[in-house]
Amino acid sequence: MPRRWLQQTDTTAAGWSGSQGWVQYRVDLPDVVNDDAKPVICVNFECPTGFNDNRLWADATASADPKAPASSLFKLTASDFVKRDHPLTGTLTVTFNESLSTRSAVTMVRVARPVTCVSNSRGEKQTGNNRVVWEAGSPTKYEDNGDASCPGSFFPVGFDVTDGSVSAWVLDLTIEVDANLAGVPVTVHGGNDAAAEVAASDGDSAYVFGKTGTQTVRVKVDPPWAQVERRPWGVSGNVAWRLRVCSTGQTLPLNATRLELYALAPQRSLPAYFEGAVPVRLARRAVPRGHTGDHLSWLEYCYDNVFTRFDFRYDATYGAPAYVASHLGGNFRLRAYLAAAGRGASLVNCYDQAAAMQICLALAPGTGRSGVRWAFMDAFGFIKTTELVGWGACNNPFFRNPACARTRECDNDDPRRSHFDNHAFLVLQPSNTVVDATCSPHRGTESPQRYLCAAVQTLDETTLYRQHGLTPGSETNIDSTSPGIVSLDAAAMVPRSGEPLVGGPIEAPPRDRAVARLLQLAAPASLHAPPPKFCNADITAALFDAAAAAAAVPPWDAVRSDVYLGRDATTAEWVLGLRGSEAEVTVQCTVTEDTERASEQMTAHLRAYTGPLRQVFVRPEQRHAQCELSLETAPGLPRPTSLWVFGNVFVRATQSRLGAHDDDDGGDEATAVAHAVSAASGLLYARLESTTVATSAEVLRPRILDVKCPDEVKVGQDFVVRVSANGGPRVDIRTSAANVVLIEANHQVLTYKFTAVEPGPDELHFYFAHPQSLMPASHRHQLTVVE
Repeated sequence: MPRRWLQQTDTTAAGWSGSQGWVQYRVDLPDVVNDDAKPVICVNFECPTGFNDNRLWADATASADPKAPASSLFKLTASDFVKRDHPLTGTLTVTFNESLSTRSAVTMVRVARPVTCVSNSRGEKQTGNNRVVWEAGSPTKYEDNGDASCPGSFFPVGFDVTDGSVSAWVLDLTIEVDANLAGVPVTVHGGNDAAAEVAASDGDSAYVFGKTGTQTVRVKVDPPWAQVERRPWGVSGNVAWRLRVCSTGQTLPLNATRLELYALAPQRSLPAYFEGAVPVRLARRAVPRGHTGDHLSWLEYCYDNVFTRFDFRYDATYGAPAYVASHLGGNFRLRAYLAAAGRGASLVNCYDQAAAMQICLALAPGTGRSGVRWAFMDAFGFIKTTELVGWGACNNPFFRNPACARTRECDNDDPRRSHFDNHAFLVLQPSNTVVDATCSPHRGTESPQRYLCAAVQTLDETTLYRQHGLTPGSETNIDSTSPGIVSLDAAAMVPRSGEPLVGGPIEAPPRDRAVARLLQLAAPASLHAPPPKFCNADITAALFDAAAAAAAVPPWDAVRSDVYLGRDATTAEWVLGLRGSEAEVTVQCTVTEDTERASEQMTAHLRAYTGPLRQVFVRPEQRHAQCELSLETAPGLPRPTSLWVFGNVFVRATQSRLGAHDDDDGGDEATAVAHAVSAASGLLYARLESTTVATSAEVLRPRILDVKCPDEVKVGQDFVVRVSANGGPRVDIRTSAANVVLIEANHQVLTYKFTAVEPGPDELHFYFAHPQSLMPASHRHQLTVVE
């Protein structure tokens, strides 16, 4: 240790001619700014008269405070002076202790200032500053181990990725300090499996623990992959904390804490469909939590996720949507999408891809509320050879449809070559550039005109337009009036159209004429329509359980199930995995008010196909005799599907994930999938048929007696909404403006705790479903948040 670091601060002597006393030195460690926090060395001496028992010794304390504990930072070695020497000279050797040990531990982690709410995997939201996000002694309360790809937390944290201030992205660690750390200048560091250092205290100023016991240290979360400007980033998993002794460089390990942190767009800039909180499952999939694409912008990173890493495939049979119901966006079933992402070969169309891009882009500033427009073209055309999502080079997008050429790339004038009847993509603002996550590469660098020139063949490039009476799409065909996605994980009804398709005007668009022909085919052949009916079936109870799977040929395993609630509809969904195959079948059952609304659901679904519908669907000969509408794909067609309306219920059963051998025409796997679709559809039909009632009055409905909610609340105020209902209905609550946020839900007693976060009007939408029939009901309450 340099001698200049020892600054004498005090001295005293006593006894005969000063024969005993001490000298105090402050150790001016360069890493410690505050003099009061610097350790002190006290040198003691004794020289009794007439005796040769001279002594020189020293001790160190954490500070000059008389109550300060001893410091272990130094090794102090003193040699007794020889009494006969004059002057009396003693030697004290001061070195740093390079073999420190400690049993200190982090006992609590608080987040000082989160600015974006992240809802956990149970849908719970935490708001407010100084929130505890980890505490020793109760790991199960904080650790979320439900996602194999991400060791997460039930208390995720959202920071503002745009905030570059010193106080941004900080955590406060509570450390129980033992005696070995007293007076030791340290910096605090944390690392996880992704990087050795993801958080650290201020490197320019060391912490010195002036006493033992509970101490607080502030650290800044700043992983290496947080260096791309304004690009969201995350940290998750077990963060192992350690201390670095500034004087020696020695590392002292502490314990690990489970944390999950994301830097995202500030909450005020999030789109309304997030309802004030980003779902943590989305953040886990969409936000880098390690060195992935460090050189990419946020748009490029999202594009690589949606187009490549999420591993979806375009539905090359007839272009059916999987997660969004309408060509204009609307509701997106995010939970189902995230469950399928990364598993490989799940099927999508361009609406799904545009929706996923819109949602992922919204996590960054500038591409949220007003930075992205949904674009739809009702006439698109024959595509130039492009990378079709999940398939590779392609100019014939419906090559799995038997009415079309069977190769992904074919001659430009092949009469069986397919085209996009319609197409959806995004337009970024204010640059007015196109992002198309279905056909690559279109990554926000082209104007709409340049995009169409690069993507769509002209009349001079193929003779097929004239042969089919078509024209290529142009910029004037782009409809950008829709906001795109407006809600997540709801059972949203598609808005009613004007004229009915069956018997509609002959001048209807070609797509509507094709759908009208299908609806006529789907109607019963008998002149007598089925009698009016409603379903009271216990739809979700053990419908596709082990017993049903064992009776099926081939058997299946229930991969997952979910129920989505909405104002006018409830949708139950099951995903069935075929044993011995990677293929999956999805069954959706949408319960509406009556047959008319159920029929509208089926009509809207057929309208949302982007591929050719000719030679795809047929009317089942015998099955589902009592259905108002019924269609199934023609025998041997890839991606078998069954669509039907029974009373007030619309059902869709379809292959949703391709198997390993799905490219083999007519193979055993294709046969097994077709059997599974038929068996699952038949099981649901039997359940519905056995519980029909003739009138609406007999339907099992949720009975909502009262909803108690304040009309006005103040910013920062928590309030509780109490629902009175008979029969224990399922409940989902949505907000229009996200000025209030649902932070706690107790569905057993129907109480719901909210907090007011922003001033302004808001509207609470309560969606109910009967626990057995899933018949929907709704309630709406307006309130105002004031300063």
